[in-house]
Amino acid sequence: MKKARNFRRLAVLLLSMLLAAAPALSVAADDAGLDEKIAESASALSSLETEAGTRLADLENFPAGNSVNDWTACILSYSGSGECYSDYLDALRAYVEKAYEEKGLLHDVKATEYHRIAMTVMALGGDPTAFGTTPEGTPINLIADGTYDYAGRDLGLQGLNGWIWALITLNASFEEVPDSARYQVQDIISEILAAQEPDGGFGLERGRSDVDITAMALQALAPYAGLYQDEITNALNWLSIQVNDDCTVGNSEESGSESIAQVIMALCALEIDPEAPTAFVRGDNTLLTALDKYRLADGSYLHVLNEETGNSLSTCQALEALLSVRAFHRGAGFVFSQGYNIPNESGAQAGTSSGQGSGQASGQGGTSGSPASGQNDASGGSASGQGSASGGSNAQNGTNYLPVIIIIAAAAAAVIIAAAVMKKRRQ
Repeated sequence: MKKARNFRRLAVLLLSMLLAAAPALSVAADDAGLDEKIAESASALSSLETEAGTRLADLENFPAGNSVNDWTACILSYSGSGECYSDYLDALRAYVEKAYEEKGLLHDVKATEYHRIAMTVMALGGDPTAFGTTPEGTPINLIADGTYDYAGRDLGLQGLNGWIWALITLNASFEEVPDSARYQVQDIISEILAAQEPDGGFGLERGRSDVDITAMALQALAPYAGLYQDEITNALNWLSIQVNDDCTVGNSEESGSESIAQVIMALCALEIDPEAPTAFVRGDNTLLTALDKYRLADGSYLHVLNEETGNSLSTCQALEALLSVRAFHRGAGFVFSQGYNIPNESGAQAGTSSGQGSGQASGQGGTSGSPASGQNDASGGSASGQGSASGGSNAQNGTNYLPVIIIIAAAAAAVIIAAAVMKKRRQ
């Protein structure tokens, strides 16, 4: 009798452990499918117009410094795809040095030229604060020249995306802004917030809110969510209204995959589950099921549904969304969170966050407001932002719990069977 009771107690304990670990099992199963999806899309991106694994080496047809090619290099690295990253990094450095030799800077108006290249350099394991040298022999600091000490005329001259991407780039880097800088972080934040429309959205130009720009603004503001809860909630509410019944975003006839991807990234940056029942879900439809509508059999993505072939930039942004969802599952913010871009031993990206805050402003983190209730509040859950992640737990580091859970389940089953056999023998 005593042995039977002990068996039952052990069985209960093991089953309790299994139930406690069930959420981790669910996340592990989701991530397994997500990993496969990411790998397939990365392979498709690498293969578009060339042979897989050779795209970045084909610098004649895919030159460094081109917008699509730079983002492709960046996202292939984050995806862990095998490519010639060192060759591309060398070519990109030569492109930057040539621009400084000829013009003294990358671009006088388009600050996003700096931001894109800086993000790509970080993704490929380079140092954007010393990326090549000027003709005078001084190191080229892409972060300083493209953000707080912009080398061009005005950081926002090209539109609101100049301010937005300056902040995203600073958030992603470990660069401290000196007191003598042309722009402080608060200056950049203030410029973004000043552009918020009365309806809650943001646009490239005043008077017209845009889905992509609003989503990007939220990505930039995410680390400071605790300071600007009302502004973020208003933007989320406006975005949620743009979600159609099938969870495509914007004008249903012209809705593009990139808009869906940007909204997914914004939610992940704010620590809001894009698949949870919030104002961004319509019945069984989620933003991820909507994004799947644009996915082709090879893993590439269409720009709009009436196209027939995969688009490089659309596939890049879809991958950014998928990588952000995986990072969200692991407590690592989103794809452009600080620390996400730390290379692993192979030179490709590990895809997890170090959890370090950007340190650019006090009060980072906090919550974005109350949980969503229908269409009234789109914020869904907490928005503590990158600044709150400790980076120390197994869940945050992407530990695979599946083997442990299987062992616990098998042990529990064995104990239950043994207890049943003993009971039958006594009878």
